[in-house]
Amino acid sequence: MSHRLQIDIALVAALLMLLLLPAGCSTSDPAGEVILPGEEEENEVLVTHYEIANSLTAYPSQKVTLFGRGFQDGDILHFVDSAHRFAVSMTASAAYHASFILPAEVREGTYTLTLNRGSKSQLLGEMKLILTLNPNAVGDKEGATIKGIVYSGVTPLPGVRVSDGVITTTTDANGHYWLNSRKEKGYVFLSLPSGYEAESAPTRSLPGFWHTTENDAGKLEQHNFHLVKRDNKRHTLIVGSDIHVSAGKLNKDIERFKTGFLAEAGTFVNSRSTDQPVYTFILGDMSHDLYWYSNQFDIFSYKSLLENYPSPLFHIMGNHDNDPYIANDQQAEHAYRRAFGPTYYSHNMGEVHYIMLDNSVYVNKGGSQGVVGDRSIQQYIDPVQLQWLKEDLAAIADKNAPLIIGMHCPAYSNNRDTTFTNQPAFEPASKTSELTGLLHEFTQVHLLSGHIHHNANMVISDQLFEHNVASICETWWWGGRLTETPICKDGTPAGYALYEINGKEISWKYKSIGKEADKQFRSYDMNTVKALFENPEIIALLARYSNRGDGRDYKNVADDAVLINVWNYDPQWDITVTEAGSMKKLPVKRVLLRDPLHTYCYEIQRWNRVDKTISNSHASTPSAHMFIVETDSPNSTLEITVTDRFGAVYKETMRRPGKFDPSLF
Repeated sequence: MSHRLQIDIALVAALLMLLLLPAGCSTSDPAGEVILPGEEEENEVLVTHYEIANSLTAYPSQKVTLFGRGFQDGDILHFVDSAHRFAVSMTASAAYHASFILPAEVREGTYTLTLNRGSKSQLLGEMKLILTLNPNAVGDKEGATIKGIVYSGVTPLPGVRVSDGVITTTTDANGHYWLNSRKEKGYVFLSLPSGYEAESAPTRSLPGFWHTTENDAGKLEQHNFHLVKRDNKRHTLIVGSDIHVSAGKLNKDIERFKTGFLAEAGTFVNSRSTDQPVYTFILGDMSHDLYWYSNQFDIFSYKSLLENYPSPLFHIMGNHDNDPYIANDQQAEHAYRRAFGPTYYSHNMGEVHYIMLDNSVYVNKGGSQGVVGDRSIQQYIDPVQLQWLKEDLAAIADKNAPLIIGMHCPAYSNNRDTTFTNQPAFEPASKTSELTGLLHEFTQVHLLSGHIHHNANMVISDQLFEHNVASICETWWWGGRLTETPICKDGTPAGYALYEINGKEISWKYKSIGKEADKQFRSYDMNTVKALFENPEIIALLARYSNRGDGRDYKNVADDAVLINVWNYDPQWDITVTEAGSMKKLPVKRVLLRDPLHTYCYEIQRWNRVDKTISNSHASTPSAHMFIVETDSPNSTLEITVTDRFGAVYKETMRRPGKFDPSLF
């Protein structure tokens, strides 16, 4: 925060507050003088109307002001704790307050304060003294428009990268930094060093690794960063995406978000050991631009839902987090930047370097004041951000350490054809190469993405892996609304990913909201499914959707087949199916098919029960994590065993004929 408030104004304000506040209140002056009002006690003989604050954060040699009646020049204030003691001489500059200078050699502690005047003494109370660095020690530099200090307690932190999103510098030996910034982005931020967390206010859920710049481009302003030590070599990530809260009354999205993800993730955080921190990444689309104005629910409205979240939350911007009245990417980001700061940034936790990128460029044709545009986007990383990224990657010393990059739109897709080839998803495809071309030096890179509301784990190369995480809001809350079945477009349950990081070792699992962690797949008796989907009315309905052909999704599926949706699958998983009786192992074939339960819970229900709307963006999508087995009998029991890449085993005994309805979920 800036440290340029005028001390005399602050003192006047504090005096007024002393007269207005009830007993028990205290005030702190951000200009550097810490003010401690007092209260009167019946038997006091030296000072009255005072109160000692529970804690005081100050730096050695700082001037501290106490408020109260009766202080005199030469009063001696004694600080005593179990290990340290010191005394200071008071200067009574006015009837209602007196000041003293903290000694240069002061130590932190919880002190008892006693006031002495000659042979008389008065116990004033107890106070915790927390030491910090002097923020006013950062000098000016020619050309610098932003300056500050990065520190932890009384320790300056050298070598920390600080940026305005365009240019980057590092702190010097004293923790000081200067930026010759044009303040184009409207903020300044740091790349958190390993072993530290950003001090947050007013809640821990929103880390204070950035500050909004307020002044004109050519005017100097100061922004300091106070960090707290936290051993995070071992930590857990909760990774979620696509929340799309919009205050929709029919969807009850806010209620579902609170009782679903927020409640479940909060319980998880609180259940973990305090020596293993948990961090939460939200990969964009927290809000829904279409409803910013019609529902009066924008990105700040979403932010208000996070007050009680118990761990640090790191956000990146999604395409739906832009102002829909603005047809300019930079300007449409303004509200987001005020709410959550930088749209791209980096930090370090343990041995992992994290980078969060903004790869949705808002076009929004037709948008103007009072008019929502088409909300169109392009998917790539703009040149200014790309240059910042190059510099950030170049500063990483250990290229063998894990590098995790979060972004909203996926860089690849693997569900375009039956070869399941990982194909570039940026527009044009060369834009994907611009990103991946910067990553060849690194041996362990994980891309985390969202946007498409379905799960996909893609091994791009020996050193590059993309994890596309299905959505928290499933199909924009429609599954829950229509059938109480929160199901994503590929059949994945609404949920999030959990990543366990221990040094350079990383493991992960998809966690469905409201379900046990071992729920990792779903099976379908296709005889039952096909009996429903061969209904002429359903065929005619599905044929209305683009890329749906004649509407017969399962016409090529053999009789007596079983379809298995393994939503967190990657090529190192194993799927084994045996048929009772013969106990023979059935051949398992990977297929590109839609999940029938999603089609039943969304397309069919919305058409028949709500508004007969065709929404291609919400429709079931062909998935690359579907598998089929052909059996010898329509009535045999199957034993399905799925083993993930880390050796965890998930099993199901499937008895047929099998039913098909939302109870399968």
